[in-house]
Amino acid sequence: MRTSVLNQNVLNAALGDLPLGGLRYIRKTGSTNDLAITWAGEAAADMSLVIADEQTNGRGRNGRTWYSPAGASLAFSLILKPDHEESQSIGLFTALAALAVVQAIKGLPGNLTPRIKWPNDVLVNDQKVCGILTESTWIGEKIEYLVIGVGINVSAGSVPSKELLNYPATSLEEITCSKIDRIALLHDLLQGIIYWRGQLGKQSFLDAW
Repeated sequence: MRTSVLNQNVLNAALGDLPLGGLRYIRKTGSTNDLAITWAGEAAADMSLVIADEQTNGRGRNGRTWYSPAGASLAFSLILKPDHEESQSIGLFTALAALAVVQAIKGLPGNLTPRIKWPNDVLVNDQKVCGILTESTWIGEKIEYLVIGVGINVSAGSVPSKELLNYPATSLEEITCSKIDRIALLHDLLQGIIYWRGQLGKQSFLDAW
């Protein structure tokens, strides 16, 4: 596999078979979550996607910075607008993304065994390869929308220096000794989100989680 160059036309073609509500590609941005939150406030449709080649101010839990240099990571945010039934399982949407990440990583070379580190990280060989940040907006007691931000370390350049790490980290290319096609990985991951969303709150979902 090769690391695909991201651009709007390539992404539109590669993800055209998925039921996305919209797609915006930004070469460089501070945070895809910030862009997605703004778009959601402007009435973006459910399953609208924001993806960047580089993030300069990506964030994780507790205000931590997520390192996303150009060409080295998969960094995107997905806007979801839960229906009434899904709103009963609102606390499971981070788990939804984590399950999709695990499923996508299992499809890579090397017979990998990723696992979820509660609540929002995915590890391979006890090293962090993915972080997830879910943010939401409410109107009273009703959820208006969720934004799920996902950052995956694809190549070695996506892993910060050791003094900046709060947990051991690695990249998918280092683990698999293979070049990773970021767009193929994104496609598989989004397919997983679509599948597990249909299982949200069911016993099959909880068992897999």
